[in-house]
Amino acid sequence: MVNPAQDWPDFTRAMLLVGVDASGDPVGILVDEDGNLNCILRGQGASGLQTIAVDENGRIEVFILDQEDQWGNVRRVGNAELAARLGSPVTWDWRGNVLMLNTFGAGRGAITLYESGTGSSVVISPTTFLSDGFSLHCEGGDAAEDYAGYDGRLGVNPADRFGFAIGWAPDGLFRDFAIGLWINISGTGYFGSIKWTRANYDLEYMDSDGNYQLIADATAPTGTWAFSRVKLVVDLVTKKYVRVLWNSKEYDLSAFALRSVAGVSTGTLQYQLRVYPGGAAQTGIYVDHHIVTVNEPEN
Repeated sequence: MVNPAQDWPDFTRAMLLVGVDASGDPVGILVDEDGNLNCILRGQGASGLQTIAVDENGRIEVFILDQEDQWGNVRRVGNAELAARLGSPVTWDWRGNVLMLNTFGAGRGAITLYESGTGSSVVISPTTFLSDGFSLHCEGGDAAEDYAGYDGRLGVNPADRFGFAIGWAPDGLFRDFAIGLWINISGTGYFGSIKWTRANYDLEYMDSDGNYQLIADATAPTGTWAFSRVKLVVDLVTKKYVRVLWNSKEYDLSAFALRSVAGVSTGTLQYQLRVYPGGAAQTGIYVDHHIVTVNEPEN
């Protein structure tokens, strides 16, 4: 038996937590030498009382459960799955925290358009999409080096690793397209870019000298109804790439340095896309969405 809580004088501001053991007798709940409460939580499971587990950091993991389906099965729905069901385009790579995203369902958003050559345009289009009824159609002009695309700018978030992802579909026989991240801190700009060439399926990264180097052959489905995903991740601490994702493939680029340029303005993060038709008039890509992430994990 233990002393009840009311035996402690009021001025001590103390309280004794009392539980009941298997025999129904009250017992005091103890703490460790630092005053931490150590206890085992148990819940009613399918086979009786079950201990509630924690992860390696001592955090309880909780899953949101739907009601039973028509076959009597209980379905687990985590936060990522719930967000996807509510319409988020983050349905491919869930790593990192979303800093911003745009599905172009409410317009172009805060981006600067680039249109080079006769017939070049960057416009919202309902022709094909994955989400929100629209894509951003980027098509270049009819000269060999004409292009189309856009830049977006943000203040640099206090994070180490950043990602930029798009969902895209081809429109005609364009030559290649590239996405990049340009991050300016402490008077230096760090630039990472990947490029994909349609004719030979070359997926390449930009090296520290500004030249593109082969990563791998990476195929993509054709047709304006067939969307692919690509994501670039860079590390602002090591000043190197982290990885590139291309549909089902992931490539470790952590051995390769980003391009750096001294004397640029500081505190800005720029994400960008360029598509080059290569002389094939008015061809390009549809961009269903783009996503900028921070706090990306290491490989």
